[in-house]
Amino acid sequence: MPVVLLVAPENIAEFRELLDGEIDELLPEPISRPELQVRINAMLRAHDRSLQAKKLHEDEIRLQMQATRLDNLSTNVPGMIYQFAALPDGSTRYEYASDGCRDIFEVEPEEVVADPMIILKTVHPEEREAFEDNLAASIADKRNWVWEGRYIINGKTKWIKGASTPHVATYGLIWDGVMVDVTDRKEAEEKLKRLYADLQDKHEKLIALNAELDRANDRLKGLDHAKSRFVSTATHELRTPLTKILSLTRIVRTPGISLPEEQTNSYLQIIEDESRRLSDLVEILLSISRLQEGPDMLRRTVFRVAELARTVKESIKMPEEKRMRISIIERNGGAAFADDRLIGLVMHNILDNAIRYTPAGGVIEIIIHSDRGKIIVGIKDQGPGVPPDQQELIFESFYRIREDRSAGGKGSGLGLSVASEIIKAHDEKIWVESTPGGGSTFYFSLPPSTSENQ
Repeated sequence: MPVVLLVAPENIAEFRELLDGEIDELLPEPISRPELQVRINAMLRAHDRSLQAKKLHEDEIRLQMQATRLDNLSTNVPGMIYQFAALPDGSTRYEYASDGCRDIFEVEPEEVVADPMIILKTVHPEEREAFEDNLAASIADKRNWVWEGRYIINGKTKWIKGASTPHVATYGLIWDGVMVDVTDRKEAEEKLKRLYADLQDKHEKLIALNAELDRANDRLKGLDHAKSRFVSTATHELRTPLTKILSLTRIVRTPGISLPEEQTNSYLQIIEDESRRLSDLVEILLSISRLQEGPDMLRRTVFRVAELARTVKESIKMPEEKRMRISIIERNGGAAFADDRLIGLVMHNILDNAIRYTPAGGVIEIIIHSDRGKIIVGIKDQGPGVPPDQQELIFESFYRIREDRSAGGKGSGLGLSVASEIIKAHDEKIWVESTPGGGSTFYFSLPPSTSENQ
């Protein structure tokens, strides 16, 4: 309340100095009550205006201090601090944007406040629909807005993450939030994904390589076992004809023993047959040794398959008691590009088997034709056939079908194995088609001659 004091005129100066700031007015003389009331009301209004001015000044100072703190904070916080408003008329605007918008969107804060679309239109076209749906849901549900997506800013693609919390103001819905450039993080994540995928790929390759090494190790063990078995069997096969040759030679040359001419000739024929068998066996073993040196040892040349078949046919020694016929049938076979020496050995070994198993007076056919870009050679006999469960086994070294073993067959068991290895060295195929009691046909394929190798 205003304080009014009535003081003698000569004492006003003294009282004013004494009561400075505590008395609103000093009166030198009495005044009427109405006039006093008017003065008091005027003093009350002046007092109110002074208080309002003082509060307004304090509020301005406080707001300036808050603005200064916000600016200082936004300067030290990565990204752009903003206040976004959705107005009742459906329009939107930025109430505030910190200096961080320069680093992220390459625009000034004043430009963002003046035109909210300056940021919204930089959203990547492929993500604009999702962005608008996300913002609309936040407006409708008054829920927190969280977004991470691509923006195109001056031709560069950036990944930006935004988050804000809405609150209701007198003039609309307000979001206080921050937007941060997360491009480096996203690129690092993508790099990590690529590195992980690469590691996964290498891991799978290592697993496959390890499995292949295991298989190779198993094959080596099998080859080592086969080698031991091969050496053992080969030693036995070589010893048998040598034993016969040495034994019969001693008998013929033993002093004091006179053998009938017929028996001597019989022994000499056995010696000749066993010597030839031994020679054939040595030739087969040499062929196996050459094949083990690798496909580079092949001496490929162009030759007509039918002519090679005729040459092999003429070289075959037909037992007199067999008296069988070998016919060559060529059905547009043509020329092959292969090692003719080894292919001749393949024909010889298969023909030798055919002659051994075909009854006397029978017919053996060598059929040559083309099929699917390959030359196919088939050698058909009239023997007892090969049981289905042994048709794969007969191409293994020293294998002979059970019936042949029980009948005391003289084959070494190497002929078809060598034939198989020779054909495989040419990257071709060998197989048999047979019906027990109906004969067998052994087939193998050859690469045809082309203009490149002629």
